[in-house]
Amino acid sequence: MVRRFADRHDAGRSLAACLVRLEIDPDVVIALPRGGVAVATMVAEALGCPLDVLPVRKIGAPGHSEYAMGALASGGTIVLNESAIQSLSVPADQLADIVEREQAELLRQEAVYHDKVSAISVRGKRLVVVDDGIATGETVRAAAKELLRRGATQIVVAAPVGAPESIASLAQIPGVDVVCVQTPSDLHAVGQFYDEFEAATDDDVNRLLAESRADGGANGDDGDD
Repeated sequence: MVRRFADRHDAGRSLAACLVRLEIDPDVVIALPRGGVAVATMVAEALGCPLDVLPVRKIGAPGHSEYAMGALASGGTIVLNESAIQSLSVPADQLADIVEREQAELLRQEAVYHDKVSAISVRGKRLVVVDDGIATGETVRAAAKELLRRGATQIVVAAPVGAPESIASLAQIPGVDVVCVQTPSDLHAVGQFYDEFEAATDDDVNRLLAESRADGGANGDDGDD
């Protein structure tokens, strides 16, 4: 039976327990902001790992921003769902405008989240990459590919809930495994499996990162490349 999570912290505790049972032992936990950070704090605490964030942005369809045509990750990785783009007949110049706008937002988020503390280097490290749920999987795919490009040796994508077809697709990426607490066949939107699913803010992200660092988590001495 599929259960609803009270909020992202509740979901994070369930995900952390699942990862502990599976004896997942990463070097760093990477959260996808904004919604994934509250989930990831629970995971990082349970696994005793430093926590960092990797900004990612969905490339939303014109007029239907929640429908992903692809995604971008901070650092330059772009993934495109060519079949979605073709089915929507999105002109190349319009797609380029959307990508440019989302790239600007990535730069803004990177500056906000890593203003005082630099990103943790992932080269040669095992990672758990956490989001609050996996629907199309486009943003997680972009994140995983960017982190592998940066030299991560192994990635476990982890979420409280995920669509089975998206999970299967992500697991085909070399060096990537996927762990989800629940994989309902009727997942249309991640929020349908949460009682409370308010939009997180930049202040929420920075507060949670600061709390994690204060508790002995991520530090700023190890810059990324």
